[in-house]
Amino acid sequence: MSQTRALELLRDAIALAKANEKSRARDLLREAASLEANNENIWLWLGGVTEQPLEAVHALEQALKINPNNERVRTGLNASRLNAGIAAARANQREQARELLKVVCADEPNNENAWLWLAGVSDKPEEASANLQQVLRLNPNNQRAKAGLEYYQSRQTATPPNSTAPAVRPVTPPAEPPTTPIRSASIPSSSAFFRRYRTAHFTSFTQAGNLASPVSRYPTLATM
Repeated sequence: MSQTRALELLRDAIALAKANEKSRARDLLREAASLEANNENIWLWLGGVTEQPLEAVHALEQALKINPNNERVRTGLNASRLNAGIAAARANQREQARELLKVVCADEPNNENAWLWLAGVSDKPEEASANLQQVLRLNPNNQRAKAGLEYYQSRQTATPPNSTAPAVRPVTPPAEPPTTPIRSASIPSSSAFFRRYRTAHFTSFTQAGNLASPVSRYPTLATM
């Protein structure tokens, strides 16, 4: 009985999602998932219509558990983790952001954007430098990564020999003209430079639409 009801809810939710009534579709899909947790399509559709990045991650993780061989879901899951990491960083939930972004970097070591975002939420200068170096290995022309790495290297050079490297303090190195308008993101950092770096980077990503849902970014998910 519960399985039949779950399939009815899924059918109605798909119709609502296609009609762009995502709020109602989400409610039906959540109810369907509570009745039939082993239905891959329920989780796929929920991951596609939710507006909560972490819920999208959870939904696609559930779908992948049911069908570990679905590479399209795996791709959508990493995109959702990147989106959730970005959202967490913008909300100043830096530990959560790091956890999500590290998984993306481990699964997709050639994902330049994930490494750059991970550098933006690093608390330790050496970790930020290592992440920026990875960005430059993937794209030697990435200007934000170049500027960030030059800044950290200059701080390291300024540290006297045989002394403990100090924590990065607020400084104002030469600013690089941003490629997009900078909005305040209210993201504290260990240096004035990286605060500006992160703010500009967050702005460019959100303007590019990187917080879109997995279904809109990966239309194949919507047709499963």
